[in-house]
Amino acid sequence: MADPGPDPESESESVFPREVGLFADSYSEKSQFCFCGHVLTITQNFGSRLGVAARVWDAALSLCNYFESQNVDFRGKKVIELGAGTGIVGILAALQGAYGLVRETEDDVIEQELWRGMRGACGHALSMSTMTPWESIKGSSVRGGCYHH
Repeated sequence: MADPGPDPESESESVFPREVGLFADSYSEKSQFCFCGHVLTITQNFGSRLGVAARVWDAALSLCNYFESQNVDFRGKKVIELGAGTGIVGILAALQGAYGLVRETEDDVIEQELWRGMRGACGHALSMSTMTPWESIKGSSVRGGCYHH
């Protein structure tokens, strides 16, 4: 029988280690960001089991800057957030009027953090759900960057 090769889970663990306290000296737990007149306090729990979802990624901050510079109107829109780390992009979209936030991962820690930050801050009703696993929609009807079902 052929060797199946290295375990992909252990490979990702070596690239994105999750040991408790590993990043405690490198990163603060809370960071504040200001976009579109909102001060967002994000907790980065590097010692948790979140792996890459624990970080506020530079790409997410760049996208928030873009939304601010272009005065993007999210009122009445539903947002699908894919791979934005702590969820800062979705939080900003909700604060700017998005009524629905769909995430690609289901994690109680992230969900608690999002709801804690969003409760009452939006000024409108907000629903949050978890997206169908990506594998099940690949190859479906995707037009203009939007998934149509």
